[in-house]
Amino acid sequence: MPPEMLDILSEFRERALAEGIPPDDIARWTDLARPCAFLGTRGDGPVVGRLGGPLMLPADAPDPWCKLAATLDLAALPAGATDLDLPADGHLLLFADPDPDRIGVKNLGSALHIPAGTPIEERPVDLDPEWQNHPYETDLPEGLLRLSTDVSLPYYTSVHDLG
Repeated sequence: MPPEMLDILSEFRERALAEGIPPDDIARWTDLARPCAFLGTRGDGPVVGRLGGPLMLPADAPDPWCKLAATLDLAALPAGATDLDLPADGHLLLFADPDPDRIGVKNLGSALHIPAGTPIEERPVDLDPEWQNHPYETDLPEGLLRLSTDVSLPYYTSVHDLG
């Protein structure tokens, strides 16, 4: 884990101890911590990709079944920004279908890795002109994606005091 993330965990430990949280509980939480890459259009972090933009695919790649949401330049992600087993270079294309009726029922997207040096060509963006007939469909946002890093802990929804 990068040094700045270790500093965050160290501060967390100190504050948790000051609040009286048992050291074993603190250790369980910090052992679950993972490096996390946040991608957004604001901030001053390095540019690591873009939202939307032209659809650039290898000539033999099939047309995606949903819209291009983002393209990430994997070589621009610093080592240790995440502990995901991502390729070191190339581009990761993320596709999304923002249909709220599919949440929890069907797949809402897909991903495609294009290795560095693979010849690519622009494809038409409007792959399915019928999408505009659905009330939930909107144009996906566009813009540069900037990186910020942090520490991620498992998601929880509530805490119950059993005592």
